[in-house]
Order: sequence, then C-alpha cells, then structure tokens
Amino acid sequence: SWLNQDSKIDKLAKHLSAYDSRNFSVRDFSPLGGSDERQFCSPGFNLPVVQAAKTVYPPFGKFKEYHTSLDNKNFMKIESVEKSAEQLFLFLKTFELSAKNVNGKIKYGEPQLSKRDLYPTLNSPQTRKFSNSSKIDNRKQLNIILSVLSLADGKMDIIDIANFLQISVLKLSSIINILIEKKLIEKM
Repeated sequence: SWLNQDSKIDKLAKHLSAYDSRNFSVRDFSPLGGSDERQFCSPGFNLPVVQAAKTVYPPFGKFKEYHTSLDNKNFMKIESVEKSAEQLFLFLKTFELSAKNVNGKIKYGEPQLSKRDLYPTLNSPQTRKFSNSSKIDNRKQLNIILSVLSLADGKMDIIDIANFLQISVLKLSSIINILIEKKLIEKM
C-alpha cells in the first residue's frame, strides 16, 4: 500500500527486483484498478501485501477474456504454471529466511572456521584461492562468510546484509543456511 511501503515483504520485493530483474519486478501500488490488494491495503487493514503476476503489467483490461467464463486453460501452458510456482516458492522461501534479523552466536572474537570446514585448514600461498580445504573459488564464499559474521549483530536482517554486501539475497541465503547449520548465527 501507499502507507506500508517499508514492510518486510516490500523490502524483499524491491531487493529481488534490483538483483534479479529478469525474474522479479516491482509495480507501484495503486487503488485505481484491478486487484485484491486494494481491499487488503485499505484503511483499517493496511496489510503488507504483494501481488504476484506473470507479467509486469496487470492482466486486468489487457485481454477481453480476463475474469470471464472465456478465461480458461487454453490460455496457459503447464510449463508456465510450473515456472510460476517455482518462482513463488523461491520468493516465499526467501521471505521466510530473510524476514528475521540475524545474530552471531559467538561473541567477542571470530569463531574458528577451519574446524567447521569453512576455512582452509592450511593457510599458505597454495591455498589463497580456497574458501575451505576443498572449495577453490578465489575465496568468494569465505569472504561472504566473514562479512556476514561481522554484520550479524542482531540489528540487521538478511536483506539489509545482502544490500550492504551488494549481492542478491538468493545468493546469500545458501551461506546463511550454512552458518545457521554450523550454529554460528541464529535468526531472531
């Protein structure tokens, strides 16, 4: 809604449209036509609602069959429905992960990462491109891990961290899950 643009779900939608614009985009809320978010975002309710649509432009008014008995399955392909379901699932899964702040579980110093297989066990010129003892990625994963651990102060959520690091929350979520699994951070 116009009054609720800083909600967690709006924040995620804006982030995904910035970092994955091929699959996600944001259309500003308008009470002037079409969808049910108009009712959900009315005074008294003002719920944090997003509309999921296959196209950037709302379908209402774009084809005569919309919301009539002529709107039937001949207008869709199962592959399109499957892709939409996958994108909705990804959005909801990411929202569930990113809606809470993260806090490091180890205070006053850096946790030992090598015993958790998150840092090379040997630090030498030969391992400068390793994130751990077997992952050769120019330390991309390790650098993100170190950054997340530094930022996980309980005040930032995962979208804030992703925005700060200028990476997609989709890319960050796999690392967040690793750090949660290794009991280095927790969602609050």
